[in-house]
Amino acid sequence: MQRKLCLLWGIISIFGLEARAAKTILEQTFEDSDGGWMTYGQGGELRVTHDAENVKTGKGALEFEYQIASKQIAVAIFPVFDVSLAPMKSLRLWLKTDSATPVAVLLSERKPDGGDYTAVVWSPKNTWQQIELTPDQFALNEGSNDPKDPDGKLDLDEVQAVGILDLSQYLNTLPENPKLPLLIERHSGTHRLYIDDFQVSSEAPSAGKPRDYVGWFTLGGAQLSLDSSGKPVPGRAVKAEYDQAEGRFVLLMQLLAGVDLHKADRLAVDLASDKKATVVISLEKRNPGGPAPRYTTMVEIPGGRQVAHEEIPFADFKLDENGPKDPDPKLDVSKIKSVSLLDITAALTHETARNTIWLGTVRGLP
Repeated sequence: MQRKLCLLWGIISIFGLEARAAKTILEQTFEDSDGGWMTYGQGGELRVTHDAENVKTGKGALEFEYQIASKQIAVAIFPVFDVSLAPMKSLRLWLKTDSATPVAVLLSERKPDGGDYTAVVWSPKNTWQQIELTPDQFALNEGSNDPKDPDGKLDLDEVQAVGILDLSQYLNTLPENPKLPLLIERHSGTHRLYIDDFQVSSEAPSAGKPRDYVGWFTLGGAQLSLDSSGKPVPGRAVKAEYDQAEGRFVLLMQLLAGVDLHKADRLAVDLASDKKATVVISLEKRNPGGPAPRYTTMVEIPGGRQVAHEEIPFADFKLDENGPKDPDPKLDVSKIKSVSLLDITAALTHETARNTIWLGTVRGLP
């Protein structure tokens, strides 16, 4: 009887392992091989590193070295030839960069009838983070040079490549705008990005599991981190430390691909600030092939770390006349692609001050 029970538990254990393995669509640990990753563009090189300082688990990680220079972009890509990502419910990886920067994860559909879809995360300097993304967090790239996607939705069974790139390569190409003087941190020279334990799974993230990384990003001038203390903003918040400075405004932005606004008529967010702050909240509207029109409203945050629970009707957002024109000048909530926050306090006080602001989860309310 004991031998039969041992055999039974052995069979259950084997099937349990198989069931768990079946959830893994694609997995790479980079112990001794780059797994088929390659570079696209100019100025990039890939290698496996066994330097313990740059390895998260095991003995190896993927090191992507690239040059940030004028008129060149380098992307680390993994071509998807032998496996379908159709069952994908999550994409996970450990990520580290040698500078504080926004990093894009790209899913590229087969051409000519497929598009490129991107999710953006914030990567602090020399800090390993586990990134976990779901398909609804990827937004279609709609720039004038991006491939068009007739159906406008991510078709996982058509994904031909996964890409990862440091978006500071793009920041160098942004022109200065006297009408909107944003602080843009322009990187240059040799940089490195590290990837470990890359996995695509048919298993969705646990319900209610909080992200362990910052989904907001900045063009420069702010130190971003997660604050899980529950104070001053309840729950988990993004903490941004920056200077309120006249003529050098710090922009904070988040893509809203994973936020359902279709039945919403208000945008809700909890905000708190060390110092009194006047902030402009902007919603960017999709405009395929052209610049994104901005709809804005202004909010006062009291300071002293008092929580301001804002529920802003979408009707309060008005087209920014200093931004791109809107061919269809009305805010359609189904076409909102991002939200941004701009502290313009120094333009009113003409004083420079160090400030910290906390941003809660952005959500739509009916």
